[in-house]
Amino acid sequence: MGRLSRGYWPLAACFFLFCGSQISFATNITGLPLDPSLFPDPSTLISPNIVKSVVKTVGLLTEIRPYEPASPLGFSLGVEIGLVVTLVKVPSDFFAALKEAGLDQSIPQLPALPFPMLIIHKGVHERIDLGLAGLYYKGYQVYGGDVKLVLYQPEEGPTWAARLGYTRAALGFVTTTSWTPQLLVSKKLDFAEPYMGVGYQYILGTIKVTIKPEDPYPAITISGSGFSHEVNAFGGISLRMPLMGFRITMEGGYSSVASHTLGVKIGSSF
Repeated sequence: MGRLSRGYWPLAACFFLFCGSQISFATNITGLPLDPSLFPDPSTLISPNIVKSVVKTVGLLTEIRPYEPASPLGFSLGVEIGLVVTLVKVPSDFFAALKEAGLDQSIPQLPALPFPMLIIHKGVHERIDLGLAGLYYKGYQVYGGDVKLVLYQPEEGPTWAARLGYTRAALGFVTTTSWTPQLLVSKKLDFAEPYMGVGYQYILGTIKVTIKPEDPYPAITISGSGFSHEVNAFGGISLRMPLMGFRITMEGGYSSVASHTLGVKIGSSF
């Protein structure tokens, strides 16, 4: 408790105030045109090429990115709470697919979108960390987590780890499920820990829309399913403030489907 009394609680209070303001701002990710009323004939949304493009975009946008290096948090307490905001490049075929479905031309076609998420990590073993993350805003919901296993941690030299992530998202008429295995390496320094890694993301998803014919015919629901995948590489650096537990992590990522990312996590560890 001595460590907490030397400044952790004021820092934590400022951090959570920051989280609240940033979520209020950044959740306008919902600039994504995922409202069936925007389309003159919603049934066109379930054509295979449109389903694949929309599922891919939502899966890439909502992927839970831990922003954690390879070294473990530790088992004594080993907790980190943070806010992640990631800027994700929208795949080039996304708006083309929605235009094919009759999207209103007045809808802005943003080249990249920010996506915020609250995330918590806990060391559950000397070599294993678990993470949980999520976002819920006006019916838009994303949740999931990750598990990291340290494979090799010498006294000197880089630490190697394997990580598996899971994400479940529901945005508008789209639901997706993603699995993301990764291999990463990092080198812990006195005040920072640079890291890099490679991974693979497999995305499954469904588009479901309700068609309301003229009376007296009842409404019907139609759906279409698709999948996508990508290979990615990422690198970042985690900076920490000694004694206070404050951490800021910056990360950039490369995607084989040109949905590159740039983001930051601001958090507190203890």
